[in-house]
Amino acid sequence: EQQNEKPENRAEALQYLLRALELHTIGLGPKHPRTGQDLLRLARLYQQTPVLGVAPDVSANRNDEDRAIEYFEQAIEVFRAVKGAHKVVGSVQHDLAVIPVARGDYPKALGLLNESMSSYKSQDEDSGDDVGTTFAEMCIDVVQVWRNMGECHMNLKDYEHAIECFTAALDVQREARRRHDSGSCSDSSDLESAGEEKFSFLVHLIQMISDESLADTLRRLGKAFCAAEKYKEALVVYKEAHQIHRAALQQKSIPGRRAPLEIAAKQDQ
Repeated sequence: EQQNEKPENRAEALQYLLRALELHTIGLGPKHPRTGQDLLRLARLYQQTPVLGVAPDVSANRNDEDRAIEYFEQAIEVFRAVKGAHKVVGSVQHDLAVIPVARGDYPKALGLLNESMSSYKSQDEDSGDDVGTTFAEMCIDVVQVWRNMGECHMNLKDYEHAIECFTAALDVQREARRRHDSGSCSDSSDLESAGEEKFSFLVHLIQMISDESLADTLRRLGKAFCAAEKYKEALVVYKEAHQIHRAALQQKSIPGRRAPLEIAAKQDQ
């Protein structure tokens, strides 16, 4: 809470988290989910950007990233020992992959992202009868993993694999949108009666399957097709993205009023 309210109090926040980790490790054991949550909080605290207004220290940032990697890896080992926690493992592996992406180590990032995808698939296999809920819960994370894998392949100039990844992301989004529109996705409705955590999840799900999010994936796919010199395929997906943005412009533009910045951005796109 101190970190959230006053980022400059990070050092004190770290001390509290380290003490909590120590107590949970002693009281509950090193493989308990609460211990894993402490490790995750520490990792994310070290991963956060420097305080605004403070000149970045490259060496210190590198050290913080190394500490974040250490805590992320420990958290992964904890949650691997927790039954049914494949989704949590996948999410942590995805978070960890952000660091090598920022460092330009795309092969390392791809390895982590592939592990993340495998963890989500294991969760899907263990989901039992609750298919609709599990699909909705995983849609947001899986789409992000596919997109990030696609971007890594783009940076490695492996355009065919990039196309495969962006196409997979698009397929998941369209299936989730179909389920949402048909009402078969049990977690994708009733925002008003949802609790705070579920409300946040539903908002993110709706954003991920929105027309504009689909257009974003289409644009990424079009870029990959162009890089692979598959211009006819690129035209198809670019035209679809263009139609989505035009429709959004028509809905949000109000005659006689100055267009807001988001409208101007869409016109540029």
